[in-house]
Amino acid sequence: MLRSVSLLRTGIFCLAHPRGHRLYLPIQQTAIAIGEIDTLCGFALLATERQYTLPQLDDSLVINPKEARHPVIEQQLPSPNPI
Repeated sequence: MLRSVSLLRTGIFCLAHPRGHRLYLPIQQTAIAIGEIDTLCGFALLATERQYTLPQLDDSLVINPKEARHPVIEQQLPSPNPI
């Protein structure tokens, strides 16, 4: 179903625009890239707002989380500074 909708959309665009058949792929690739950038910017903003940090990694096989936080559980906890 989704594939047939995509093919229909491509066909309509190519028929509606005189250079649609040549423009469709670059426009689609640009839209995908913009979506990826938007997602990563959202992650970066969230990480900044919630003060997330990167874990320290090394070559050992030891996992030793210190001051680890789970983002979903953390949102369910009461605020330390109630307004």
